[in-house]
Amino acid sequence: PNAIYADKDMTAPLTDPIKIDINYENGTINTPAVDVYVDLWEGQWFKISSAKQFYKHARADGNYIIEADLDFSVKGAIWPTAFYKGQNQFTGQIIGQGHKMSNITVLQPNGAQQGGLFGFIGEGASITDLYFENVTVTAVGSRLQGSTVGLLAGTISEKATLENVSISGKLLIDPSL
Repeated sequence: PNAIYADKDMTAPLTDPIKIDINYENGTINTPAVDVYVDLWEGQWFKISSAKQFYKHARADGNYIIEADLDFSVKGAIWPTAFYKGQNQFTGQIIGQGHKMSNITVLQPNGAQQGGLFGFIGEGASITDLYFENVTVTAVGSRLQGSTVGLLAGTISEKATLENVSISGKLLIDPSL
């Protein structure tokens, strides 16, 4: 759950634990009933605290809560190809909580139609409160004509949400490689 509340309008978060008094002799509960209200998120969510963990759980439709800064220069940590290869559209959600993802290198394959950290950020996708730092995206090959390439994404749907997101780095386009 996103949060647990003591009131139906979900304005008073429940912060104290609910204590239950059990009578073990007769198997009854002596605690009066307590109503609680929860705000649930749809789908499967991953709490991410390392670049390797992010790669391991990467799916174009995945949902992620970033719980630490992620450094992709760590041995074995690479940016997930599920986000930019083939016809994949990122339609999931990333809640960055003010963290950064840094030192990311992406080499777009020859003939890719859309390039960047995400080839295509699709309808319903959401990325919030996340900073990308020291990103290098290289688009290579002889078939770049007609492609869309950007540092963050080649294409971003009008129905995607990007809020409090920044990116710094280099976009390199070299059709001779």
